[in-house]
Amino acid sequence: MNRDIVGALIISADGKILLGQKDPASGAVYADGSWLIPGGGVEPGETTLEALHREVLEEVGLKIGAYPITPLEAPSDHTSPKTLETGERVNVKMKFINFRVDIPLPAAKIPVQPSAELPTLKWVKPDELKHHKLPPPSIEYFTKLGYLSRLDTAPSQS
Repeated sequence: MNRDIVGALIISADGKILLGQKDPASGAVYADGSWLIPGGGVEPGETTLEALHREVLEEVGLKIGAYPITPLEAPSDHTSPKTLETGERVNVKMKFINFRVDIPLPAAKIPVQPSAELPTLKWVKPDELKHHKLPPPSIEYFTKLGYLSRLDTAPSQS
């Protein structure tokens, strides 16, 4: 199974990054206690920007149309297992297409809402990322951006 995935690196005026966790019972990709940036699959007929707007609204209840959105580095590919509604386990090859969304408000003033897809949300400072369990694509991504060093690990699942 192949899938294009958009991701939103949402950054507040006070420099915090919005992360979410999936429900471990969902069987979804990276529903293993990992902390993720909001995002998801591009649907047929959607542009990546349309998918980004839809996914951020669905996952964190935030309309991002009024904020600067910047494409980030070239897409990266990763493969991960997923459980389908039928119970079948499949490998999903994902091409991640990430964008930075700058919101000119402090994190505490940004109205985000947990959803069925990301029931747990939190804002973290970049130097706190190393203390969170992150999936391999996020580790690679945050390392490319300079938020993590290659020596950083995620020993806890906070």
